Amino acid sequence: LSIVYAPSWKEIPDTVGTRFPGPDDVVAVLAERSEQDKIMGTTLSGPHRDRIIFMHEGRQFIPVASTGQQRLVALLLRVAQAVYYSRITGMKPVFLMDDVMLELDPDKRQKMTAMLPEYDQLFCTFLPGEPYERYRHSTTRIYHIEKGEWHD
Repeated sequence: LSIVYAPSWKEIPDTVGTRFPGPDDVVAVLAERSEQDKIMGTTLSGPHRDRIIFMHEGRQFIPVASTGQQRLVALLLRVAQAVYYSRITGMKPVFLMDDVMLELDPDKRQKMTAMLPEYDQLFCTFLPGEPYERYRHSTTRIYHIEKGEWHD
């Protein structure tokens, strides 16, 4: 699996060819389009419009991937982000994972839990009936919340 960054900004003609916009160019575009953005109620230009494309064997991955495969990639990207943050800062982040095993088959569930790094605080939510007991460790604390009520 490879990742391709596809910026939304168009290349700009330059004396040497073309280039992607720098900070001054971005500020100019945002200022130029601010009235249109106000009318539309959203910012139509900016890095939030960029795309990240996942490629596998020369093809886009998302259109051909199963829901479970897409879910696993999304979860593993979160893990990679947390590992990177830990390396850069020397601190372990609080890790929050909602409906962690949703749409993962047993093999992908096992791979996912094997990839989780050790964190001081890892919070996972599970759907009712999810067999979460197998993910329990000696330091695990389980809280049960039902209809807004907390149960130990």
